[in-house]
Amino acid sequence: MDGCDGLVLEPPAAGHGIQLYTDMVLAPGEERQTCKLVMPGEDINWGDGVFTVGSHHATVWRTSHTGTIPTVDVEGQTHDTTGPVDFLSARERHV
Repeated sequence: MDGCDGLVLEPPAAGHGIQLYTDMVLAPGEERQTCKLVMPGEDINWGDGVFTVGSHHATVWRTSHTGTIPTVDVEGQTHDTTGPVDFLSARERHV
């Protein structure tokens, strides 16, 4: 089975990590860059990735954001940050 419905993971035990995921469907050859800010509630010092067929990477970054997740980007645009946010580079937006 391919796609997100083909991957079911049990959540980690309390105090033993968090599980991050991004639910999306792409057409063959389609690329997509998303950003998903989360407040994990604990320090993360190690990661492990499990991907469905066709997925190739994810990056997790630590930021200086604390307390709340920002809803306005550096260009002043407002985003619903309750889920993944699609981002295009400035060059791609103005083509």
